[in-house]
Amino acid sequence: MKRLTLGLLAAIGVASTSQIQAVIFNFANGTEGWTAAILVPNDNVNNPFVHSGGVWSTAGNEDFPSTPLGTEITLTSGAISISTTGSYEITINHSYHFENTLDGGILEYNINGGAWSQSNLTFTQNGYNDTISNGGAPIGNTLNNLSAWTGGNGSALVSKATLTGLNSGDSLQLRFRGGWDYSEIGGTPDWSISQVEVAVAVPEPHEYAMVAGVGLLGFAVFRRIRARKSAV
Repeated sequence: MKRLTLGLLAAIGVASTSQIQAVIFNFANGTEGWTAAILVPNDNVNNPFVHSGGVWSTAGNEDFPSTPLGTEITLTSGAISISTTGSYEITINHSYHFENTLDGGILEYNINGGAWSQSNLTFTQNGYNDTISNGGAPIGNTLNNLSAWTGGNGSALVSKATLTGLNSGDSLQLRFRGGWDYSEIGGTPDWSISQVEVAVAVPEPHEYAMVAGVGLLGFAVFRRIRARKSAV
């Protein structure tokens, strides 16, 4: 189980020094405990995520000209132990070349083995770029009508998302889920993932300044009240 912690030392009215221990899954080092699966198979060509050349990637999936069926595959992390309550930033180094709006991929998470969800995820950089639509074809997967990464040209991207609602003691898992309709793929590979990082979301410098200002103001008021009491 990966463990993620944040240490934060602070003094009233003084900007603090923070130390972050991020969980980094660098797939150049191996599978890093992630596992691939076919969630919804078709009856023709099934290409799950495969680890090779320092990345997890899939060539994409199509069922044409067999019985039209869609396909879904997943890539799932091991458990990440959360030791600090708060928000977390997830950074993904990846590339994709899906058939635009017909095939695509999403990021999901679960907490303590619960249902997979996207509800507390907010992308701050290179998030989903369109909505999956079956275009009248029997796509056969549950990405239909969901926002997702789709289209693309295989260029490397860094996507960032903030995940809220985590508490100390929670166990977090991440999952990439790709969905394809029954015909054609965008390019090969269709989706490649080279690194994933999870770190505590640290306030921006101006937020530290705000906290410091409030602390100094409170300290000044405290001293003034104390001085008045001493003068009585």
